[in-house]
Amino acid sequence: GPKQSACLSYVNLMYIYPQNLRFSKVKNPNIVIQISLRDEDLDPNGEGRKAFYIRGENSPNETYAHTSAMFHEKRPSFSDEIKIQLPYAPNPNTHLMFTFLDVKPNSKKGKEETIIGYAFMPIFKQKAIIKDGEYNLPIATQLVPNYRKAEELRFIKWSDIRKSMFSFKIKTVSTIFPQDDNLQVFLESFTSESVERFVSNVRHCNKTLGINYFPVLINELFYIICDKSENAAREAFVSLLTILPWINHAQLLSYVTHLFRGVKNVKKSIHEELFRHWIAIFAESKYSSLPEYPHWFLFEIAIKSIVITTSNSGDLGKTESKSARCSSQFYKSTQGLLVLLLKNSRSWK
Repeated sequence: GPKQSACLSYVNLMYIYPQNLRFSKVKNPNIVIQISLRDEDLDPNGEGRKAFYIRGENSPNETYAHTSAMFHEKRPSFSDEIKIQLPYAPNPNTHLMFTFLDVKPNSKKGKEETIIGYAFMPIFKQKAIIKDGEYNLPIATQLVPNYRKAEELRFIKWSDIRKSMFSFKIKTVSTIFPQDDNLQVFLESFTSESVERFVSNVRHCNKTLGINYFPVLINELFYIICDKSENAAREAFVSLLTILPWINHAQLLSYVTHLFRGVKNVKKSIHEELFRHWIAIFAESKYSSLPEYPHWFLFEIAIKSIVITTSNSGDLGKTESKSARCSSQFYKSTQGLLVLLLKNSRSWK
């Protein structure tokens, strides 16, 4: 089943599984599919990115991958797996190119390859990776330069009036490009002002993907809580309360211990903002009976944040400055929060 743990190491791969192919006008073909990943379409037969893995290799070293040959089959079925290294930044021009070859191995000139068709498809749509699943593409018998441009499509020669004749499946395994639209929109908008409109999207993302991406999500929610408008910060805190119950104790503890390093380049401290929003949210009647979630995690984050802030200011170890390490409002928030939590102790885990 889907991985129920956080993605803590970089991976950015796509797997291609050619399925079925139908040719009606080629006599006794020996079909091989050549697959490339391209950023431009000036030359239909040009090279693509060095993005393909050879079996047994740990890095992508090839600009092409080939399927097994299907001999004398006009409607072959394939069982190959093609592994591709995806680019780390979305590019609307990046596309998969499938070149269909008729291979004649017994020719007097040695192996001869004749191109009998092409199919192509972009892998990014509006900066998001295409969805996993099965795709069906028409086959072109001849392409022209700039073949992906709308104004050039009329010059392409299509086989069988553009009926879908090639099918394949895609599976993406990436810590950069999630398959969930809500996550994708939130992560894509994070560096822009529009993040305030999409912060609530996190609450509606696929739960398993939320678990996979939770270190990134929590980091970004913490940043919004400390740096954005009051309304955006409140929405970020509610989103935080939503996703925390998805994560198991060991993963949350690992985040606190190994990954949390404070929230940098912001004017507000995360411990003060967490407690301020926490008490405000709990004071509202609709949040007074929140489902069980790990209160201890927020306290651990607050404690570590105080230590980091104090250490950075040079006050760590100075007993005379203890009372000034946090604002008076933080102490009031802490007292009020403890009272509310005790009143709602049934929600403690």
